[in-house]
Amino acid sequence: MLTGSQQLNKADKIIVIDKGEIKEVGNHESLLREFPDGIYSNLVSTQQTNFKNKGINSLDNDSSEGEIESIDIPLVKTRSQENSQKELEKELTVSVDKEDQLREEEIANFRTLRRKQGYFKRLCVHNKPVYFIIIGLIASIIAGTIFPIFAVFWTKILFVMMDFDNMGGQLFKY
Repeated sequence: MLTGSQQLNKADKIIVIDKGEIKEVGNHESLLREFPDGIYSNLVSTQQTNFKNKGINSLDNDSSEGEIESIDIPLVKTRSQENSQKELEKELTVSVDKEDQLREEEIANFRTLRRKQGYFKRLCVHNKPVYFIIIGLIASIIAGTIFPIFAVFWTKILFVMMDFDNMGGQLFKY
């Protein structure tokens, strides 16, 4: 794509990329001279012939820097092109609607499956060796009972330590 073609003639470096690879590098004159059958040369010659057919000056003519010529080429579609475009749009909307419908069905199936199974059954599906869950439950029950016992024990020790009068006798009691 040539944009601002008058300025491209004066560019220090033009890089031609084709399918993600750099094919040609240079300025306007060097690209035309070194790659006479190259991509840039073909593009310039095609654009020059199009401009000559339209009665516009060639790209090589230097015009004032601020002046950029623009061409409005009307895009005319034939009836077959319009019909094929409408058919493509219909096919795309139908395929998108089918995808949306399938996605909604999957969500509905997941919700009904979730309602049928309880939390514990779904947990067991993700943790195949079920005894890990049982070991975890037992460990949490033990930890849940030990921490309150420690809390009562340390509370009694703190109350004994706060009583400065009978500190010695009470300490050996516990």
